[in-house]
Amino acid sequence: FNVTAGGSGPAAPSAVTFTPATVLGNGATTPQGTVTVKNAVSTNTTINLAVTSGAAAINSIPATVVVPAGATSATFPVTTNTVASATSAKISATTSAGTATGSLTVNAPAPVTVEFLTSPVTGGNSTEVRVIMQQIVVANTTITLTVTSGAAAVASIPATVDVSPGHNTVVFTLGTKSVTANTAIAISAAGNGGTASGTETVNAP
Repeated sequence: FNVTAGGSGPAAPSAVTFTPATVLGNGATTPQGTVTVKNAVSTNTTINLAVTSGAAAINSIPATVVVPAGATSATFPVTTNTVASATSAKISATTSAGTATGSLTVNAPAPVTVEFLTSPVTGGNSTEVRVIMQQIVVANTTITLTVTSGAAAVASIPATVDVSPGHNTVVFTLGTKSVTANTAIAISAAGNGGTASGTETVNAP
């Protein structure tokens, strides 16, 4: 993501970019920011950094970054926070010659695993199903459940379940129907832009 800055002079920032440009808040991947200036600088040049929006998603950035003499860019680390929903954080780079701004997308935890706690299950019985998130959520998070295959063997399933703040899992009950032959079912759990799936076998008596 690049934004061309206004201003003039050899030390005017021209872009702020992030690698990767999208991360899971407080996740294992730490994004690296890069400030690019319009022209190679003749002396070490200090650039001021600031979070201009989406500050709740940013844990820390350095106050300044130095572009070395003869270079056109400098990098800086960014640490992020867990967020309740996808957040676009904007970070600016400023010198007396101008300002450039870039955006970093910080995502909220999404479902990563759907596991059946009784597997297989005999048709006509119920089984508990656990949805596991990427990490602990900071706000009530609604997960949408869908039977993606084997629907004829499913008697009941909630349309949604909620993961409570401070938790990374939720368990719900799935009811099955009697079947004449072993039937595979698949359930998907979707939330915060991500989807996880799990499978179960419903056995005939």
